[in-house]
Amino acid sequence: MLNPYVIKVGGFTELDRIHHLATCFQKPIQLHNSRPTVSTAASLHAMATFSQVGRFLEFPHMTPTLEAQVRLFRQDLRPRDGWLHLPTGPGVGLEPDLPALRAAIAAA
Repeated sequence: MLNPYVIKVGGFTELDRIHHLATCFQKPIQLHNSRPTVSTAASLHAMATFSQVGRFLEFPHMTPTLEAQVRLFRQDLRPRDGWLHLPTGPGVGLEPDLPALRAAIAAA
């Protein structure tokens, strides 16, 4: 079992290489994810394209700090009815909520 983390292995290109090697050696992939925003969206997109991938090993507990991070984007990346839904916008599917970002910067 391989447990790569999309934001730490070098992005989609390197993760795709890991996936191809894992497929050659018949090793399943279970993506590591401990960030509730960009990493989650990137991991979901990778999972949607890989042939040998399991569920997330973990999803971060939504603490007040993580809830605040999720609110910085227009898309809601929290699980709904036990499922994480693939964002459908450009790139990894996340659009920053600029007023929320400005407010968070001002409050920091």
